[in-house]
Amino acid sequence: MRIFFILCFFFCEQLSAQIVVNGYITDNSTGEGLAYVNVYIKGTSKGVISNSDGKFSIFIPVEFQKEELVISYIGYETVEIRISDLKIKLTNSIKLKTSAFNLDKVVLIYKKLDVNDIIKKAFKNYKNNFPDKPFISKAFLRHTEKTKKEYKWLVEAAIEIYDPGFNDNPQKIKTNVVEVRKSFDNRYVDTLTAYKLYSKHVLGKSNGTIWSKNFNLDNVPKREIEKAINYYDNFFTLRGWQESFFYSLLSTDYNKIRFYNRNNAILDNQILKKHVFKLDTVLLENEIKIYKIKILPTNPPASLNRFKKNKELPVGWIYIRSTDFAIIELKYSLLENTKESKLNSKIHGSRITSIYHIKFIDFDGKMYPKYLSVISPKGNRFIESLDGLNPKETIIDEELHYFTKEEILFNEHIIKKEVIDEYLKKSWDDNLFISRKHNSNYWDNYNILLESEGELELIKDLEKNVSLKKQFEQQ
Repeated sequence: MRIFFILCFFFCEQLSAQIVVNGYITDNSTGEGLAYVNVYIKGTSKGVISNSDGKFSIFIPVEFQKEELVISYIGYETVEIRISDLKIKLTNSIKLKTSAFNLDKVVLIYKKLDVNDIIKKAFKNYKNNFPDKPFISKAFLRHTEKTKKEYKWLVEAAIEIYDPGFNDNPQKIKTNVVEVRKSFDNRYVDTLTAYKLYSKHVLGKSNGTIWSKNFNLDNVPKREIEKAINYYDNFFTLRGWQESFFYSLLSTDYNKIRFYNRNNAILDNQILKKHVFKLDTVLLENEIKIYKIKILPTNPPASLNRFKKNKELPVGWIYIRSTDFAIIELKYSLLENTKESKLNSKIHGSRITSIYHIKFIDFDGKMYPKYLSVISPKGNRFIESLDGLNPKETIIDEELHYFTKEEILFNEHIIKKEVIDEYLKKSWDDNLFISRKHNSNYWDNYNILLESEGELELIKDLEKNVSLKKQFEQQ
């Protein structure tokens, strides 16, 4: 009995080691939910963001339960609430008021400010504002692949990311998949395409061999096909062929800000020649002015004649803090603008080549990533679509039109060198698309990005379809 009592005491103590706080963040005037609001423990990098409905859930370790929870959003008054005053296990309603800014002052600022000077200063101060030393991020990743109607693929995982610093070689970035929360796959995969690419890049077969009409899967063992699909998933899920999934997501010019000074990146040293920037308005966050700037392409076709590499038209928004010209958020989309885009639009079902969103959070005097989202089209059953494609056709089978979406919620950033060194001593595995045992206990106290109500419905349908697919395959 004594042993049992000690075990119970230990178990209860573990359960009470942290609490969960749920919230629903709305606009005080309209009552509408506010998406992507920063929610974090004051003085730390521990936190989450609200989902597209304005809802969030955050675990508070016991050592922070006497601290304050900060709710911060550009254009709204920041709210700080004592964690001990929040309801536990119930949803806290949190209303944010817009931060008013005198219209006369806005007009005056417009006259005095040159928007191009703001952009120049933002990138001139780049090294001062972004982390230049190694750090490790604990994060939650959600990977989805969907047609216009339904989810086809969903993977959710807890990951760790080692970053050598924004000024260091991106090839040093490492990713470790710690646990997988959900993994549902109901795709129709073009296995021939997958195996051809696998044969070329892994097995070393020549182009002449793999692209011949006689190349087929008749004598290929099932295990080899599974390896090929896994390779295809990891290396060709994102745009940026022959790069691994996480490298493409975290280390290439998907990160439009981090690699602004690369010649092959969109936000490079020709930024003012490839884009038109317009100061839209001035917002407030914690009484600090934030410049909201619209991003437009230079007037085509002159821009395309001068910069032949610029075959995509950029549109979006960039938010820059007035005090130190730190970039705190970027929303950036690319649209194809070439003759070939008509063909790609048929394959992908869209002219959009990527939709990019990144938010930063001020921690320890530097801007660390808080949220990253990338949406891009994917040519599903690529060989089939090309073989059967008639350029005059206006519609292709909807099953061929896929979009992938990657979301990363950065829960915490670790900057202590001795802690980072310990993390790097263990083995790291970045293979996201393999079967892993589900550990429910791990997810009982891990921060995730909540699904919206619409996403939950799509996930339920996906789970049902995957179950039916398995039943069919077993018959």
